[in-house]
Amino acid sequence: MQKLTGYFEFLQKIRQVESPSFDWLRNTLDDNALKQYIPMYGDHFRHARAGAYLLDYSQQRYLHFDEAACRTLTGYRSDYLLSGGLEAGLGLWDKNDLDVYDREVLPANLDFLSSVPVKEIPQYLFECTYRVRNKAGEIRTVLQKSFFLHSTNKKLPTLVCGYLFDLTSYKTDNAITYRVHKNTGNGIYHQVKDDIFFPAFEDRVLSKRETEILQGFSLHYTIQQIAARLHISPYTVKNHLKNIRRKINCEDNAQLYLYARSQGLLRNK
Repeated sequence: MQKLTGYFEFLQKIRQVESPSFDWLRNTLDDNALKQYIPMYGDHFRHARAGAYLLDYSQQRYLHFDEAACRTLTGYRSDYLLSGGLEAGLGLWDKNDLDVYDREVLPANLDFLSSVPVKEIPQYLFECTYRVRNKAGEIRTVLQKSFFLHSTNKKLPTLVCGYLFDLTSYKTDNAITYRVHKNTGNGIYHQVKDDIFFPAFEDRVLSKRETEILQGFSLHYTIQQIAARLHISPYTVKNHLKNIRRKINCEDNAQLYLYARSQGLLRNK
């Protein structure tokens, strides 16, 4: 099979595939099977818990979209997406983020799926963040968690179960985080892939907080000392350090130290 290089190329290819219906989901995957492969599923599509959607890639339409989540994130009623399909959904995306999803995220998904047996694909949870512009013109940051419930024998996903979470109040940078987790049983997921993408060059510039943390780290303060000085949690410090390494492409502490020295950060204030 020719390797697909982007999201929109994938959407053109998958149009030629006959996708299973919503009835297939109900009739083929009974509750025990769903809970085995997807513990988060529960009764999402029977009781419409917040944040759930079901997307048919081949028909490029939503079979279900939670009303509350749709209004919170987009400002539209769910009918807007149910009738407008995937085209309406993609129309809400930030253009730079959609470009990254096209060039980086979807190809990363397909590349990962190529190494997984078809029957095991529903056991994997795919996460990514992106921004959407709602009806009022406001930018909202979304965390999307997706399971590919059905795929072709060539490992192209056709039916997607997803959950959306509003991270606007918690995520202040524009970087697109991307992770893959495997269900190891009993609702426990083990992270198997972790990456980050930057929609624009300026997104690689360190923030004021990241600069403060890098300076403290380069001056040999401990994680706990940095957290206390900046009145944040040690967990937050660790996350910032991970993002700093990604932004400046440093693999170890020695490279971080050299970068900090080149930026004049080795002077205690």
